[in-house]
Amino acid sequence: MKKSFPTGKAPQIIVTECYGELIVKAHLEPHVIVKGDDQVTAEAKPDAADVITVSGYANLILLVPEQSQLLIHQSSGSATIKGVHGHIDVMQVHGELICKSGHSIHVQEVYGSFIGRDLDGAVQVGNVNGDINIRNSGGLQIKTLHGDLRGRNINGAVSVEDGQGDISLNTVNEGVTIGSSQRDVNLKNIAGVVQIGHAAGDIRLYDALSAGKHSLKADGDVILRWPANAPLLLTATAPQIVSKISLDEEHRMEENGMTTLSGRIGEGETHLLIQSEQRIILKGRQAEGESDFDFDVDFHFDLGSLGAELGHLGERISSQIGQGMAKLSQKLETKFGPQYGEDIALRTERAIEKAMQKTEEAMRRAEEKMARRPMTPRIPPVPPVPPISPVPPIPPMGSVVSAPTAPAAPNPQNVAAAQMKILEMLEKGVISVEEANVLLKAIE
Repeated sequence: MKKSFPTGKAPQIIVTECYGELIVKAHLEPHVIVKGDDQVTAEAKPDAADVITVSGYANLILLVPEQSQLLIHQSSGSATIKGVHGHIDVMQVHGELICKSGHSIHVQEVYGSFIGRDLDGAVQVGNVNGDINIRNSGGLQIKTLHGDLRGRNINGAVSVEDGQGDISLNTVNEGVTIGSSQRDVNLKNIAGVVQIGHAAGDIRLYDALSAGKHSLKADGDVILRWPANAPLLLTATAPQIVSKISLDEEHRMEENGMTTLSGRIGEGETHLLIQSEQRIILKGRQAEGESDFDFDVDFHFDLGSLGAELGHLGERISSQIGQGMAKLSQKLETKFGPQYGEDIALRTERAIEKAMQKTEEAMRRAEEKMARRPMTPRIPPVPPVPPISPVPPIPPMGSVVSAPTAPAAPNPQNVAAAQMKILEMLEKGVISVEEANVLLKAIE
């Protein structure tokens, strides 16, 4: 079923319910296209042509103008929104929510994970049962998160009321406020004031902070990497304090099993209050060109240039695999029709996004693992000498040597079936993106 509704440049789209997967994509045309099965209902209000109401009992695909206002009441499956630059409201998604290349979004409840990419407006989140992975967005506000948070390049303030998993933020141009976190908090390159009310795990802070009153409180260790010349007014309290930075006016006091260290670096108004139930470890930030091998076991492993390279691994996977999938989609569209090819392309895009998330998660786990082991240089083992291939026997004089048999050309129907099977295994997570790419190239 396919319906088309002429609209203006900024219509209001209301999805009352979708019992399958929901996909909303922006296009440049001033009309709304609704695709689905026979159980889809779509209508324009008689008194308001720019208000379109849609519902469906199976998978649903919407093509809407870029400036559309989108309201999703409920999606029983996953929901993907791409390129919509009007305001987006999502009330409830039972699967995974992916939003890419848009403006502002308000999310009330997601039972799966939430992935956001390239959102130039604010992101407001009520409750997410899975993980949140945000990159290149405006300010980020989260009320309750049961999984992990990973945010990078946030152009605004970040606040988390209640986080049950790890919180990792890299490059935030305003402040960070965390009410509570049940696991670790990792912060790097934060421009504004940092307030962490309580972290049940460790806190790792890398880089200097701006002027203001900052506070960190953790049940685990607090690990601080601070540039040597950055202003600091420090007050730190913990059972054990290890300081490898030079403080002016340094003063230590011990009372009731707790040590309090105070001191300053330079002149400025960067007040930092640290409280830990375990240890506080202070160390200068790694200088450019300094070897990673002198890191203590307690400090967060800095990947340096390698980390920057790995940070773009997801985008490279998305680009390379996406190009291959686009070619395959065109072939399938030519053979089976445009609806079939487009559906495969959108499914593949979702699989690629999941692969990017898994890659970033693996990177974070690797960093944590490296932080928990001593970094000592090791001499690489000498690689084994490969065995010499046996020389084939020389045929006797006068014998006839047959030419190698050329492989039979693959059956096009078998190739298409194999490609579909590979995509199905990729979507289900049976094989990785890299394995799928190798298999697809092998059967071309």
